[in-house]
Amino acid sequence: MKQITMRIWTVLLSILILVPQGTVLHAQEDLPEDGTPAVVEEDTTTVETVEETSDTEDTQEAEEPEEPQEPRDPDPEEPQEPAEPQEPQGPEEPEEPTEPEVPDAEPLPAPEDFAAEMQQEEERVILTWTPVEGAAGYQIQYSRDEDFPEDTAVTKTIDIEDGEASSYNELLFYLMVDPGITYHARIRAISDSEQDLWSEAITFLIEEEVPEAPQITAVVNHKDSTIKVTWTETDADSYELLVALESDTDNANTLSVGKGVTSKEIKSLSAGKTYIVKVRGVKGGVPSEWSTPVAITVDFFKPTLSSVANDSGAALNASWNKVPGAAGFELQYATNSKYTGAQIVQISGSGAVSGKIPSLTAEKTYYVRLRAYKMIDGKKVCTGWTSSKKAKIAFYTPTFVSLTNKAWKAMTATWQVVTAAEGYQIQYADNSKMTSAKTVTVKNGAATSKKIAKLVKYKTYYVRIRSYKKVNGKNVFSSWSSKKKIKIKYNLNSKKLDVPCLMQYPSLPNGCEAVALTNTLLFYGFKLKVNYLADHYIPRSMSNFVTKYWGNPHDSTGNSIAAPGLAMAANKYLKAKKSALKAYNLTGASFSTLLDHIEEGRPVIIWTTMYQAKLGRQYGGTQYYKGVAYKVYTNSHTVVLKGFDRKKGKVYLSDSISGAGTYDLKWIKSLYEARGSQAVVIY
Repeated sequence: MKQITMRIWTVLLSILILVPQGTVLHAQEDLPEDGTPAVVEEDTTTVETVEETSDTEDTQEAEEPEEPQEPRDPDPEEPQEPAEPQEPQGPEEPEEPTEPEVPDAEPLPAPEDFAAEMQQEEERVILTWTPVEGAAGYQIQYSRDEDFPEDTAVTKTIDIEDGEASSYNELLFYLMVDPGITYHARIRAISDSEQDLWSEAITFLIEEEVPEAPQITAVVNHKDSTIKVTWTETDADSYELLVALESDTDNANTLSVGKGVTSKEIKSLSAGKTYIVKVRGVKGGVPSEWSTPVAITVDFFKPTLSSVANDSGAALNASWNKVPGAAGFELQYATNSKYTGAQIVQISGSGAVSGKIPSLTAEKTYYVRLRAYKMIDGKKVCTGWTSSKKAKIAFYTPTFVSLTNKAWKAMTATWQVVTAAEGYQIQYADNSKMTSAKTVTVKNGAATSKKIAKLVKYKTYYVRIRSYKKVNGKNVFSSWSSKKKIKIKYNLNSKKLDVPCLMQYPSLPNGCEAVALTNTLLFYGFKLKVNYLADHYIPRSMSNFVTKYWGNPHDSTGNSIAAPGLAMAANKYLKAKKSALKAYNLTGASFSTLLDHIEEGRPVIIWTTMYQAKLGRQYGGTQYYKGVAYKVYTNSHTVVLKGFDRKKGKVYLSDSISGAGTYDLKWIKSLYEARGSQAVVIY
């Protein structure tokens, strides 16, 4: 094959030597009809490619002439003659050969071991890799974007023309890399190929130089709604102070101060609120860590003067809100709004919320204001003054001294005498707004107390007092004093009602409940015989002992009726008599409640035992009425409680078997409770 190829090149060379310069050889099919090669002008735009010749023959045999072809677009008016066949041509001359194509270079592999070595102190990065054999150089790209966009503002390219290089740390590179930013980098070897492979991307970061963090040394609420923060000095260019409510740290305020400043006042903070404070330094635009947060409650602030009133004689009483951080307060007062000739009342104690300005002049108006103070380093530091309030010392208000309940259903009010007063008015009501209040007048200017009776036990009353005198024939009143309240709960030591005591024998051997009700109605003035209620108003049953009488009270079949049924029978009788009285089932009431009814003059029917003996055996089962259980015992009995003596510990009963008697209070109470605390009262 090598010999044949050499022969072909020899033939082609000899042809080129014979062809004049500036001519182009044509293929056989382009020759004139006589077969003689024609010389044409050089066509610089067309170069014909020499066809490959056979490597088995030195010359080509002439090809057979092609058959004449019909023209594709004959002119219909002038028909064309068919073309004459061409004569056979001699052997085709070989064309000038072209340069053989050179195959593309293989791409180089990506450099291995590509890495970034950080030198933090110098803020410098050294990139290293393993050289690639055959590389003419290297290309490095670094970017803040891991996708290496083509934007040169984002992605930077470094060209290295040394194929044996294995690192890069030129000055320009590390000057262009910003501290605190994460960069992505990749490398590839450079060759004639345009397909050289990039390495896997790596990342590197030059950490910022963080300045030393300052520490808070003190946070003091030293002024009205103001705190002062002090911290240690560092090499920072400036400091940032962060302040936020403990309950809302997301909405913090940040204050900046310059180099060398180590304290800052923060004003206009909310009273009583807790704040979180911290500080950090800033150097070269880089912040330090925040200091340890410090919490402080703003407890020293301007108080709010809520009221100034003449409610205690020739004096003014002022009140305000609590200022926990205060050591005390100053009340300033004067007879003019400019406080000319003003005087001050000192009130010590952080918990103080009120103060008194004494010995003022009647019929004058006073202006009053307040401020808090505290001691810092031995010096008094004050808040600002509150807004002023004014009050007039009228014909002055008596000082309300006390309100007591030392008598049954009564209270006694006492006050300080008001000089030149002609009398006093005492007003009382069962509500603090004094709606529907009642007024008692004391027509004695020298009086200092008054008893008010006919009150309702266990009710709370509100009371106030004022003085008066006549001016030009008319009463002139002072302001009302402050109110006092009291609950009427005084108990009588003893009380005994005159309740009759009819006996149940012989006509009603088992009718104690009917006789107890009869004795109670006799107390209220009704005229009854012992059998009347049992025969006409108390219904009977052979099983029900709660709302009806079980059996017949006239014989041994009789048993009992409970409190609900006896109250129903009583109301049936009262209604028939058209009485305003009404019977109430008190089952479940405490024994002290029964005594309260006795105090009010009401006898109470209660369920105990015969002869007030120990409770016997239950029989007949348990019956329920409105969710309450009722039981019958072998010695069940019903009596009337008509009196008591607390000091002696005794009670008085009207008993239809034993007659009127005195018993131990605690024992009767225990029997009452053992029988289910059944009771009936009429009023």
